[in-house]
Amino acid sequence: LSLTQTLGVPAQGVVEAPLGRTALAGLAANDPGLGSGAGGDELRQRRLEARFSYGFAAFDDRFTSTPEIAVGLSNAGRDYSLGWRLARGGGGPDGSALELAVEARRRESTANRRMPPEHALGLRVISRF
Repeated sequence: LSLTQTLGVPAQGVVEAPLGRTALAGLAANDPGLGSGAGGDELRQRRLEARFSYGFAAFDDRFTSTPEIAVGLSNAGRDYSLGWRLARGGGGPDGSALELAVEARRRESTANRRMPPEHALGLRVISRF
């Protein structure tokens, strides 16, 4: 189970470091210029995500199978996702790993209720050898 809260706007490039002066402008609780940073109202752009997953042994304990479900809330909309991962991490002395993941996502806009929801399907394969 994980609960993640994100504040602020994403950086516009590599030059803007995550902990740079402009990225943190306006985020202090006692800052009179709250939300007056270069990217707009940083504290108004919030995202909260709750994710639940549970791993169990699969294929003679060689892999971990993990179904997961998540809900994300922000000012722009809501995200719902359902996924499944199959992973073999650190399977041998050489540190090789393999992960297969599938995720279905539905995004609903709260800013424009007339906009139809977006649907996405993702597939991820990670291999380390």
